[in-house]
Amino acid sequence: MLSVNIAFTFVSDSQYRVDESPFCVYNWDLADYDAIENDLLDVDWYSLVTMHPSAPHLWDEFMSILYATIEWHVPKRNSAKHRNTRKPYTRSTRDLRKCLAKKRYLWRQLRNNKCDTQVRVKYRTESVCVFGVRLYNSSK
Repeated sequence: MLSVNIAFTFVSDSQYRVDESPFCVYNWDLADYDAIENDLLDVDWYSLVTMHPSAPHLWDEFMSILYATIEWHVPKRNSAKHRNTRKPYTRSTRDLRKCLAKKRYLWRQLRNNKCDTQVRVKYRTESVCVFGVRLYNSSK
């Protein structure tokens, strides 16, 4: 009987970068879902929990494993560059403009480093300003 042992080394989430190009996206139609499932089943989750008892460290390690698996088994493709189309100018309050500017800033940070969970949390908490935009537009 032939036995093969393979060891994977996972890098920390803070050092791991998913993709370098902003126009490179994952092609989920061609993903190898069976290989993803096998890789995730091969991870010793119990030892991972014991090695990382705090929730933030465990979450970072889980995300690095997940992103590494995606990187290995989901092919990438180049997407078309987004064209800047002029949007109609809508007049809004200063607070609303500041909120939207902050949300755009966080989106750029999140787009450049998709693994950064802290930026993702900040971006999601800034989604309150979307409700402000909808409320402002509906009151017109």
